[in-house]
Amino acid sequence: MLKKDKILILYSGGTIGMLKNEEGVLQPFDVSYLIKEIPQLSKLDCQIDFKSILSPKDSADFNPSDWVEIGQLIFDNYDSYTGFVVLHGTDTMAYTASALSFMFSGLKKPVIFTGSQLPVSHVRTDAYENLLSSVQIALLKNNEVAVVQEVCVFFGNKLLRANCATKSSSSDFVAFESYNYPYLINAGVELKVQQKYLWDAVSLNSFSFDSRVSSQVFVYKLYPGVNLRYFEHLVETLDFKVLVLQTYGSGTFLQQYDFINLLKQLKERGKVIINVTQCLKGGVKEGLYVTNSKFNDLGMVSAGRMTFEAVVVKSMILLGRGFTSDDFVNYFLMSLSGERA
Repeated sequence: MLKKDKILILYSGGTIGMLKNEEGVLQPFDVSYLIKEIPQLSKLDCQIDFKSILSPKDSADFNPSDWVEIGQLIFDNYDSYTGFVVLHGTDTMAYTASALSFMFSGLKKPVIFTGSQLPVSHVRTDAYENLLSSVQIALLKNNEVAVVQEVCVFFGNKLLRANCATKSSSSDFVAFESYNYPYLINAGVELKVQQKYLWDAVSLNSFSFDSRVSSQVFVYKLYPGVNLRYFEHLVETLDFKVLVLQTYGSGTFLQQYDFINLLKQLKERGKVIINVTQCLKGGVKEGLYVTNSKFNDLGMVSAGRMTFEAVVVKSMILLGRGFTSDDFVNYFLMSLSGERA
């Protein structure tokens, strides 16, 4: 008897599917190995298919072309599946998942990213729980309509909005947190859905995928004693259109004349300057202190409570669409897929 629901699991690499090579170093293996290691998948009431990107890799080696490859695979198979689970390395999972949340439009099915802190071959691996729960969540329906209709990250019993998630630990099984937005589902004995927090995109548009990305984004992190000569040299020599400035606390930054003058020059040259806090929790609050009172005078754009990962990839994607500075700012300040919630 054919099973009604179908889930596509996409393997892109990462710890979950790695084995030690002859040198004792972990490296990605073919997805067929992963299937044999988790036989419980066959007990789920659905058909599960597997695909792999052309060259599975450690997520530290990921770049925008890999985002596009994963997104294209989902787009090409969208009509054939109930939902999608993407197996991805943890180090840059939040970047890839956030990017797809902006590249997709009219998404009405779940796209869930997950992985593990220990390989599936390890006796204490967290791969089983993460993968099996991700598939079960992808199958959730209410009156034949998908419960989850957005890109998410599942880790450590929690389903998080992708563009609100960040990797918080390199050693704990609870490796991801959503500091500024509640979790969507808690996978305990039961799957407890927090319906009011799920993304409800009011869109009549059909599902689409826009793969355009620009790398003309420059990130600079402030720190006490920052050498402004280095900063000046970088902004004068690098080819970029958006400066993502990682500031302190609620968006404060040094008030030295030379620094303020450099920012003014960037603004006059048509560069967009985005103010994002270095803090994991909270966000940028304009004009709260004297040290960020020049915020509006400099034409800086507030990232609000967005994650650093979401700020960077959203900037790259908006630039890829060729927006002018004004249009870029307008779209950046919109919540396109729940990132500014």
